[in-house]
Amino acid sequence: MRILVPTFLGALMALGGAQAQLFPEDKAAYTCNSAMNYTCEIESFFGFVNSRSGRRSPSFNRVRGKRGVLAGDSCLAGQLTESGVQMLLNTGMQLRDIYGTALDLAHIPKEPKVMFRSTDVPRVYESAAAFAWGMFPELTNEDPADVMDITVVDERSDSMKPSDTVCPGLEEALDEFYESAEAKERAEWGSSLREIIGKTTGYSPIYRTDDPKQMYNLYTFPTECWVAHACPTVPSSPKAVPPEFDEGLMRSIQREAAYWVNNRYSTSSKLRRLAYGPFIEDLLEDLKEDRRRLSVYMGHDFGPANSVIDPLQLTWMDSGNRCASILPPFGAMLMMEIYTDKKVRFIYNGRVASVENIKECSGK
Repeated sequence: MRILVPTFLGALMALGGAQAQLFPEDKAAYTCNSAMNYTCEIESFFGFVNSRSGRRSPSFNRVRGKRGVLAGDSCLAGQLTESGVQMLLNTGMQLRDIYGTALDLAHIPKEPKVMFRSTDVPRVYESAAAFAWGMFPELTNEDPADVMDITVVDERSDSMKPSDTVCPGLEEALDEFYESAEAKERAEWGSSLREIIGKTTGYSPIYRTDDPKQMYNLYTFPTECWVAHACPTVPSSPKAVPPEFDEGLMRSIQREAAYWVNNRYSTSSKLRRLAYGPFIEDLLEDLKEDRRRLSVYMGHDFGPANSVIDPLQLTWMDSGNRCASILPPFGAMLMMEIYTDKKVRFIYNGRVASVENIKECSGK
């Protein structure tokens, strides 16, 4: 069985740092109107808050060779909040109840039967540890560093998200896409939406562009901040998106963000191969390990789950909607159940999904 978990918004988000290139005023608040400020908190959470490990994060095996507790330097790099930790603990416990007996899972995860892998981001490998604590109860009885390993690959070598350093040529292929008629038409189509965003946030000059290369930043950074306000795992105030964005408008913004973050990679066979190929190759290699019973991949909204959801065109069978049509929320989970009779079932966020990109699997 393989579990791919995008962890997103488990940390606090702030406009600043990497976002300063887009928003020239490096401030941790954005003004929605003259009467209300929406502030993104910037407090860091070091390790686990009120955790059973005594406020310590477990150690990790890392390809760079460093071993030890890695405290993030800001909320943008990310630490899980207490409620985020509890959510993943609960998920791990529920999955053990469902799959523990069938997979013959021990009380402590051990290679090669069980493999945990995470990206090199604090909130992500903390998510992996919280999930493991829930799924493997005896981990709570001693220092997890002594009893389990989490593989964390150097960012420049990590295939769990689309990367030009992993698959050279990806950036060039993206540039070709940005010059395509599809990209230009999509950017122009969203101009009225961006006009509303610019007016509401006070950044109208920045949003007056139809340059496809700018769309990723224009949609993703503000969207992360707004969604963080409504996310139950983030201590933000107020607990709402700006009142100017009603449900329909917010849905449109999130749909555009999904397109410019993830769906751009599915606009050509070349982009799919360069963006998703490296992780799919890793996943297929993992499937060759016949002693494996459980693999857990922890990542982000842009990978690794999307590297499977998008190219396979996973579609919820109950609604007929594409799973990749929205960005994964915090704690989203794709499960790939593999059976001894060589059958496979995909479950995304608790709902069975069909593989529409393979004719023989469509609708099944």
